[in-house]
Amino acid sequence: MRAVRAVLAETRSTGAAARDAHHLVIVSRDQPKLFEMLRRELQGNETVTVILDRRGGRAQPAVARMNLRWRNVDRQIAALGWAIVRSDLSTSKR
Repeated sequence: MRAVRAVLAETRSTGAAARDAHHLVIVSRDQPKLFEMLRRELQGNETVTVILDRRGGRAQPAVARMNLRWRNVDRQIAALGWAIVRSDLSTSKR
């Protein structure tokens, strides 16, 4: 929870572009209690969305496996049970 709050504090203290940023907290399917706790704690926050990792154990396409950013997210989810990523929602709906 401290890491999520640190990301929120960082977006508040920096420029307008950072404040407009949206973050996804991706929680492992193996951590349903953590998912519920984070979802409950952050439900009123418009800049953070908490989601479950929907990928499960399915094989990922070769292109996705080559993407270094997502490999780092995979490692963080495996180690901690969750990861935070910045999401560019400027062209899509929340």
